[in-house]
Amino acid sequence: TMYILALLLAAVEGTTTSIEVKTTGWTCSKKIDGTYELQSDTQNGKQYWKQATTPTRYLRWSATFSQWIFDSDLSDAKSIAWLPAANDSVSPPHQNAFIKKFRYGSLCGSIQSTVSQLTIAGEMSTYTVTT
Repeated sequence: TMYILALLLAAVEGTTTSIEVKTTGWTCSKKIDGTYELQSDTQNGKQYWKQATTPTRYLRWSATFSQWIFDSDLSDAKSIAWLPAANDSVSPPHQNAFIKKFRYGSLCGSIQSTVSQLTIAGEMSTYTVTT
């Protein structure tokens, strides 16, 4: 809850909150590793993060599929990696709550294959999801 509170406060105060994404054993040509910045607006009614580098990547909510996804655009048609979640979830996975859940999306051609390891490190804590 402290992590969620910090992200919400940062958005309200207009400061930038960043997260660092790292993968191990990643088998997709569309890389998602890097720094993502919390955006001041919402996507599909929830906060989202945008990678500053090119090609641009997003960590965001997909309302169509009820998933937190890594994506190359803001359309819910396809994703790079995804994690199912309840519609009322307010943040992407954290505190190892979603172990063995991330999967490659259709943009990687191996939909349903699990991601070996994905780590999301925030300003307050480091969260690792291992699959």
